[in-house]
Amino acid sequence: MHTPASTITYRPDIDGLRAIAVMIVVLFHAGLGFPGGFVGVDVFFVISGYLITSLILRDVNAGTFSLADFWERRIRRILPAVTVCVLLTLAAGWLLLLPSDLLALGESAVAQSLMVSNVYFWRTTNYFGGDIFEKPLLHTWSLSVEEQFYLFFPVLLILTCRFRLLRQRIPLVVLLGLLFSLSLVLSIWGVKNQPYATFYLLPTRAWELLTGSLLAASSMAGLTSSWKRETLAWLGLAGILAPAFIYDEQVPFPGLAALPPCLGAAAIIWANASQMSLAASLLSAAPVRFIGLISYSLYLYHWPVIVFTNYWKTTELSTATRLAMVLVSLVLATLSWRLIEAPFRRRSKGKRHLPVFATAVTALLIMLSIGCFLSLSQGYPNRLPPTALELVKSLEGEYQKRALFKCPLNTAPEEIAADRVHLIGSNRPIGTGPQFVVLGDSHAHLAAPLFERVANEYNVSGAVITHAATPPLQGWKNRDPHGAKDPSLLFSNSFEYVKRNNVKNVILMATWAKYCEESSYAELTKLLKDTISTFGANGTNVHLLMSPPIYRVNVPRVRLKQAFFDSSLDSFPYQSPQEHKSRQRAI
Repeated sequence: MHTPASTITYRPDIDGLRAIAVMIVVLFHAGLGFPGGFVGVDVFFVISGYLITSLILRDVNAGTFSLADFWERRIRRILPAVTVCVLLTLAAGWLLLLPSDLLALGESAVAQSLMVSNVYFWRTTNYFGGDIFEKPLLHTWSLSVEEQFYLFFPVLLILTCRFRLLRQRIPLVVLLGLLFSLSLVLSIWGVKNQPYATFYLLPTRAWELLTGSLLAASSMAGLTSSWKRETLAWLGLAGILAPAFIYDEQVPFPGLAALPPCLGAAAIIWANASQMSLAASLLSAAPVRFIGLISYSLYLYHWPVIVFTNYWKTTELSTATRLAMVLVSLVLATLSWRLIEAPFRRRSKGKRHLPVFATAVTALLIMLSIGCFLSLSQGYPNRLPPTALELVKSLEGEYQKRALFKCPLNTAPEEIAADRVHLIGSNRPIGTGPQFVVLGDSHAHLAAPLFERVANEYNVSGAVITHAATPPLQGWKNRDPHGAKDPSLLFSNSFEYVKRNNVKNVILMATWAKYCEESSYAELTKLLKDTISTFGANGTNVHLLMSPPIYRVNVPRVRLKQAFFDSSLDSFPYQSPQEHKSRQRAI
């Protein structure tokens, strides 16, 4: 194998590239622009793949590679900073989080200590969902992806080196290219069929790390032509920044959408392999390079700072507050880099692996133990003031009632054919169908307990059929990844259920204003008229419920904050009547 000298020497432009990556992530999370700033994580993956592969190949060529040495370097690089950050986050969570959220924080700390944080959040969290500000360790999913890569990839290269043919550059590049292709194809397939798993898991993210690995293994020499070097470097920078400005949470990701930032990062690394371009000179400027040096700690600390700031908010965060979050994150990152990262990365002259590995195991066990305690104690609710604890118990009762109305259509729309809907009302004669049906999205689901109470009060029976992010409209085209996979099938099956059971009254309930934003006023009006006409032709009365005005805060959370901190709030900020009326025009 041949490894160019450029992979061994320090590259200040790569630190600058780290700075770009981490800042677009931080500003995206802080709500200061860059709606596609999540692509910064993909840039980190490419950089990691390039540097790790370069170092491994260098040591393999020199005959000095050791898995123990490699993993010790990774432990020194990753574990001390993340351990301190997790412990500080757990301490802050103890003081600030409600029991259910502290319980979840404990579970995520356990997952992080076992290097499976990405698996945990795959099973529990939509990265672009509304509850992310209740998960202070959500960002550690990307660390687990890298940690898992560091476990498997060196072993793969060592096994490869045992075959004389694969020791040559071209066969190695072909092998890595095949792995890259398999992972990319899986990622492209996955964004449509398994979006959460594709976002979080190593098999569908490996191609991003392998992009850097391919660059290192191919021994690409720097470009000698000045205009080619400048063109490639600036195109690479555009490949990163353009998606950061253009993308948003609606873009299926990673898949093909992750190619521009990944190829952009690779282009910058390649263009400046032997000589600096103007873009690389800018990336190598001292202030930019410093952000790159603290980028790991900045990534670690920015998210808990943002989460805890958002957790108890009662109004929209001001720009000054958002900038303050970034500033606090920078200060914490600088302290972490100076006091933890830098000292622990320095190796003593004697190569004694055992103390490092023993310390690592101890740190992981501490995180694991605290996480298990918080999880097993259900977030230790007794630390709450009595008034807050009473409110928590009341809310938990409400959540349990709502959980009873979870419709199986959330996972399989065709199941309505077997009448697997939630029936409400306690006085329904045996063998008769419901007298009314509620069709709607998640807001109709939240109102299901109220419909049941009214049904029991008036001695009537009904049924509730709901699906998150999907309005009960004939002809609706899904625009939300959390909506029904086949809205047409969902509506037709719902209509057949109404028709088959000779239901005389249908109630349509949804967050109509949200769908006005996703479609046009004219389109939503047409769909509403078509839906009402379809039911009317069947002899069914349609009752259309308007959405209530929207509070700009989580009302139960604000009440809990009052009890938690013995504070008061005169009024809740909510949508003005004028704005509400304007957003309900179609209804």
